[in-house]
Amino acid sequence: MQHLEYARKLPYPAAAVWELVGDFANSEIVAGFVDRVEIEGEGIGMERIFYLPARLGGGAVRERLEELDPVLRRIGYRLTDNGPLPWTGYYGSIMVTPCGPDACAILVDVRFTPIGIRPEEAAAISMSNMDHFFANLARILDARKGRS
Repeated sequence: MQHLEYARKLPYPAAAVWELVGDFANSEIVAGFVDRVEIEGEGIGMERIFYLPARLGGGAVRERLEELDPVLRRIGYRLTDNGPLPWTGYYGSIMVTPCGPDACAILVDVRFTPIGIRPEEAAAISMSNMDHFFANLARILDARKGRS
């Protein structure tokens, strides 16, 4: 099993970041690394289907919301259909922690077992997705603050 953690300190209030991260139906934060998102259901157990670009094999993957804690600002999700991705047993969580009133730390924790590729190749795919995720957060939050 591979365990990867990505942590960044962001110059945005924790509440503003959590508003995006804690909304499992939000498709803005996955722009650029998926082509389209569909949502099924509501609350814990809801699922989102990510339609992947050709560079990730096309097709789709399905994630289920397993944890949503607005007090701790923590969300957990599991892949229930890996689609073409080269891993199995994928579980991820994201936690947002305040760093004073105008900043926060965000921790993304993912666990999975690579299939048919070396662990470092799987880690590179995961890191690329995290880079898109963090860039999308900054773009959305900057736009909301009136920055460009």
